[in-house]
Amino acid sequence: MTIKNQLLTVTVVAIFCLLSLGLSTGQTAQTIVFGAQTDDSLGLQNGTAVPLNSQILLGYYTVAVTSSTFTAFTSASQFLNDFTQLGSATMGFDVDSDPGTPNEAGLFAGGANILTGVATHNGKQLVYIVGNSSTIAASSQLGVFTSTSWILPNNPSGPTPQVVSTDINQVLNNSSGILFGGFTTAGGPYGDLYRLQVVIPEPSTGALMMIGAAGLVALRRLRKV
Repeated sequence: MTIKNQLLTVTVVAIFCLLSLGLSTGQTAQTIVFGAQTDDSLGLQNGTAVPLNSQILLGYYTVAVTSSTFTAFTSASQFLNDFTQLGSATMGFDVDSDPGTPNEAGLFAGGANILTGVATHNGKQLVYIVGNSSTIAASSQLGVFTSTSWILPNNPSGPTPQVVSTDINQVLNNSSGILFGGFTTAGGPYGDLYRLQVVIPEPSTGALMMIGAAGLVALRRLRKV
């Protein structure tokens, strides 16, 4: 065997070993299915559907969160703290069984699968953050939803990417599934209804509160006179 052939053989063997090592150390990509919303719907606090073009994010929090995490928040932008976004969608695009109405408020589909092999994603629990505006930061109502099945594998391995499927109808009606928001049985056009929750007072509500406070001050002054 010539020196050239020997070098070629060594190179091929080295590449094969590196590939084998990559598979054995769990570097295979994960496939995250940003699922279609087909048999449940998303609504606002007053029961109307979440408007068209409102934003839905798929991702995870880098710190542990529970339903009590968000109760002290006073702005929508705080919901993005420690949040890693993996995908996004807009309300109104759905793939339900009614092709004649492809754009419906309150319904959405992720529209794509997400491939990721980043080690920092391993073991993270995925969440949906849903707003009533084109951006989460500009939303006055939000919902944060998750499921115990939405956990990325700690050690994805093998030649085929491991699949984690997410869909809003997998969210259970309890504090471990609905981290911020609510749920109403038979409240939407497809049955159950996941509802967003007010983050900051609407402008009209704030104005009424200011008027009420001013009235109380005036009443107190009159009593002193």
